[in-house]
Amino acid sequence: MKRVLTIFFVILICIAGVYAQGNGDPVIVDDSGTPAAASSSGSGGGMETFFGLKVNLGFANIREISDTYGDSYSYDPLFTGGFGLRFAGYKGVIGFIAELEWVRMGAKERIFGNTFTDKLKLDYVYLNAMFSVKFSAFYMGFGFSVGYLLKAQAVREYDSGTTLSDDVKDSFKSADVAFITSIGALFNVSRIKLFVGLDFRISLMKINEYASSYSKRNYSVLLNLGLGI
Repeated sequence: MKRVLTIFFVILICIAGVYAQGNGDPVIVDDSGTPAAASSSGSGGGMETFFGLKVNLGFANIREISDTYGDSYSYDPLFTGGFGLRFAGYKGVIGFIAELEWVRMGAKERIFGNTFTDKLKLDYVYLNAMFSVKFSAFYMGFGFSVGYLLKAQAVREYDSGTTLSDDVKDSFKSADVAFITSIGALFNVSRIKLFVGLDFRISLMKINEYASSYSKRNYSVLLNLGLGI
């Protein structure tokens, strides 16, 4: 856990460095010591940036892995979504993506013959830090995602329309450390910027608190749409 968090903060520091470098235009000084205009040749300008809103829609699930035998089991995917903020910057083809977002993770299960469906809903606030490359309009990013669990509910929905729910936050760890990758395209439309993409996130360690015979890990595939400047 400490090693992953250390890597995460190293990525944040590198992101800050890339941003600072991209916005630091060189100052050219002539023979008399007076600053002169920078040449338009060379790097070809400053950093291309994006800051705006992001909306997610897709599926989440939980993979259960036996600590004894190593076999795994996944539940039924939960249709879910989220929203947040994205800040991205590129100096040439190299850049970064930083995000703060709320995402509902979880899973569902319906056993044949039952008159109800069980759902597990886990609400996280995630901080994502990714290295990214961009060619023309298309980008790809990969990095780490650290989430804080806000709410955890076990919900039973009966076919009759009755719904029962329990607070199960104590059964799960307060933090989720995950690998995240994002692919998509960023477009300039008049004075605004739009992006459409796909995010994949998978937990690197178990999210359940007490059980020792098995580990539960989040994963999700989310289509996202963003609008910004």
